[in-house]
Amino acid sequence: MSESDDPGWLPDEYDPDADLRERLPIMAEIDRLSGAELHAADDRGLTKILGTPFDLEENPTGTLTLHVGGSQYNWDYEIVVPSSDTPPFVRSVDMEQDIEDYEQAKKTELENVDVRIYTVDHDRLEETEVAA
Repeated sequence: MSESDDPGWLPDEYDPDADLRERLPIMAEIDRLSGAELHAADDRGLTKILGTPFDLEENPTGTLTLHVGGSQYNWDYEIVVPSSDTPPFVRSVDMEQDIEDYEQAKKTELENVDVRIYTVDHDRLEETEVAA
């Protein structure tokens, strides 16, 4: 996609060639009213539609976690980019329970992921996709 094709809601700072740690905070800033949708793929070629980005958190060690899908206070997925050399991953969450059960019920869905914005740069995930 050329710059002239970029949707008006895409922040100018978004660089599709940057690593996920640099792109994730910009993805979190995308206006929810834009209808932006994040897609993820792992190194096995599995893809998953995650949905709309919401809040980004950074813990004291520098790990980034972006809440995605569902609604702002009841999200479906977390995109996690550790501060260490550990590859980024996507985990599903179930917000319909108390905090202890919520923490224990988190399930890693995709490991070593790349995350892209649908209609902006999601075609970059096609290189890793496998037939279902």
